[in-house]
Amino acid sequence: MNRKQRRRSEAKGARGITAPASAATEEFSAADAFALLLSPRDRYHPQDGTSPSQGYVFDSIYAATRRRFGGAPSLPRLLDTVREAQVFSEKAWASARARPGALPEGQIACRKGCSWCCHQQVSVSVAEAIAIADHVSRRFAPDRLAALRTRLDALDQRTAGLGPTDYARTASPCAFLEEGSCSIHTVRPFRCRAYHSTDADYCHWKLDHPEEAAAERRERRVRPVYPGEPVRIFDGALRGMATAIRDSGFPGGAHFLTGAVRIALNQPDAGARWLKGAAVFAPALIPPDILAAEMASATPSMVHAPGNAGSEGRHSDFQETSLPT
Repeated sequence: MNRKQRRRSEAKGARGITAPASAATEEFSAADAFALLLSPRDRYHPQDGTSPSQGYVFDSIYAATRRRFGGAPSLPRLLDTVREAQVFSEKAWASARARPGALPEGQIACRKGCSWCCHQQVSVSVAEAIAIADHVSRRFAPDRLAALRTRLDALDQRTAGLGPTDYARTASPCAFLEEGSCSIHTVRPFRCRAYHSTDADYCHWKLDHPEEAAAERRERRVRPVYPGEPVRIFDGALRGMATAIRDSGFPGGAHFLTGAVRIALNQPDAGARWLKGAAVFAPALIPPDILAAEMASATPSMVHAPGNAGSEGRHSDFQETSLPT
């Protein structure tokens, strides 16, 4: 395959999306690739009209991310990649939940100020951590940013290296919570976006009873209050973006949210050094044994839909689809 053919193939991206004639030219940009993903009549679903499976979202975001990182990656490109992946997945979820039967009986109980779920260990990609650090550095007033740094330092010292169950025992709130609300809601991690509940009382109970909740997970008898559809969509988005960035030659891996953002804030050149191949975020990398424990105790979710094998054939740093624990 020559260079022009390879460009045309990459530009097509997700299955069923047809690239415009300009896709085969040198002028076809990363922005064009994302515009292409958003252009079909049914923008966030496969052309057959079915619900967007994890594989479909993975393939869409993987293709666009690879296109963006095919040239000369930079921090602005990285930030745009994260933002556009978030926009695509959010609109895919909005489109999915508007369809009849998309959600289980009962409505989503999540509301502003309901933060029972914000007391658990969260994994992120480096790209997400850099985007969050950039957001708070630009948007937070100096005193507010200083308060956040203090919370991050204290939380990281208290919970660094803890697995999901040990973290739950600390009942530690996320450092980004302010008066019960997420202060980084627009740039929150994909894992947080995936978490929806139809029973806020159960989420509260889990926070107050970490041992019983852990036993429920081990015995696979967790109550069915967590819809699988948003998990598939946002997990597909996270894995598609993270895998494409790693396949483009950058250090990958799942990282602790607190530690990774703390590094990005404390080292202003962390993102630039990471783009040059430096393992700047290694101290926040989640060890294999912790990842294994997380997977073993996670609430099983829906798996890939038949016929969407794209994401099943690629190794990812985020191996399993699971609800946060």
